[in-house]
Amino acid sequence: MKACYAVALGRWESEAYWANFWYQGEKSRRELLIESLMGRSNREIEKIKDGFNDKKYRDSLRQCMEKELKEDKFKKAVLLVLEEKKMEESRRIDGD
Repeated sequence: MKACYAVALGRWESEAYWANFWYQGEKSRRELLIESLMGRSNREIEKIKDGFNDKKYRDSLRQCMEKELKEDKFKKAVLLVLEEKKMEESRRIDGD
């Protein structure tokens, strides 16, 4: 049922839903967070952040991650992704 709900939300809102959902069960499921955020472009991360809704964190995905993730390398990686400073891929230019 949760998957149906998430699909109905729309592309970016559903990713934000899964990013929010990961910690709300009895045990956290980091794979949901990884699937939602890692490997995305800066623009996609921005859309996911815009689609995040949780009044507890004033609709801020960054605030949620700062509060809910324990201090470790995974948290640092997630927060870096949320900064939207990933170097975008560019076309390769050959010197020949």
